[in-house]
Amino acid sequence: MYSEGNMIKNRMKLYVAMIVLLVSIFNGCAMTLPNPNVPFDYIPSPPGNETINTRVGMEELVDKRPKDYSSATRRIADVDEKVTAKLLEDFRSSKIFLEVDYPVQKGKDEIIIRGEVRRFYWKNAQTVASGIPFVTFLGVPQRKTDSEVNLYIQLVSSKTGHVIAEYDKTAKKGASYNLYNMNNQYEYKTSDGTKTWREQGTELAEAFWDVSNQIKENIISDYKQGRLIIPQ
Repeated sequence: MYSEGNMIKNRMKLYVAMIVLLVSIFNGCAMTLPNPNVPFDYIPSPPGNETINTRVGMEELVDKRPKDYSSATRRIADVDEKVTAKLLEDFRSSKIFLEVDYPVQKGKDEIIIRGEVRRFYWKNAQTVASGIPFVTFLGVPQRKTDSEVNLYIQLVSSKTGHVIAEYDKTAKKGASYNLYNMNNQYEYKTSDGTKTWREQGTELAEAFWDVSNQIKENIISDYKQGRLIIPQ
């Protein structure tokens, strides 16, 4: 016959086992990107004060990601196609060129935009605290996300095939979240210290937006400085 002390110990073991099971379930649900459309939902920057008076055509970017990177975003189908479509939308919205065609219009486009998707991933990893059930229930972050976007873009003369300019730009974003917000959203602190909630995958969208802006800003800067020679 069990003593009262043994019964309490057994109950504690049962509670711990149940907590570990619950934590494992929550962890399993958050391993992949919940909504694969989120990385492409960012809003392009508004038109600037400078428009390069030339017509360009865009080719579909080539997916050159290493296998381990592409497997991290396996839920996102046709990354090359989707990245190209969003970049096209961004270039058109920002109006840095007079007109942007897709696909390339031979005989009309003076410059061809082509390139590679070298990094485009979202990873979800456990923190040390994830293995301590009672700590995780206190709201301590138990998962961390890392995202990276790296695009290589060339501007090529449609007449000569010579590379006029090339840009290799990268951005990284990350976030951490706990047991209570990990399935759909994560807690984010803004620059002024306030907290907000955003859907998982938003950090990948932000990295994508950052890279796109870097490319556009560099194109405009090169044009103003005379480094970007438009073929006649």
